[in-house]
Amino acid sequence: MTEKSNVWFPAKTYGYGWGLPCNWQGWIVFLTYVLLLILGSIWVNPAKHLKWWYAFVVGLSLALCFVCWLKGEKPAWRWGNKKESSNQPSDHMRQTVPVNGNVRPKKILKNDSTHGTITL
Repeated sequence: MTEKSNVWFPAKTYGYGWGLPCNWQGWIVFLTYVLLLILGSIWVNPAKHLKWWYAFVVGLSLALCFVCWLKGEKPAWRWGNKKESSNQPSDHMRQTVPVNGNVRPKKILKNDSTHGTITL
């Protein structure tokens, strides 16, 4: 078995943390978390005991984060797929753009592929 097949919670593509589960064990953990949140909200009435309800939700969420940390990919800040981002022009690339009849190099800062524009 490969290490990738033991992952229950894949890392998010953008940002920090984990995404939705990728196998049945992860879904059991996630659905158990949701079920316990619902049952805990019925058992500990937030209208009467708000502090206890907050403590319950925080404790349950920390338990979910611990399981994600144990059975998920290593958490790190991510911004898209590394393979896709390698096709993006880097900051040190230069492009010649005619300006008032003169050709000057301009630094490409960002390639916005979603709108098909290049921000200079």
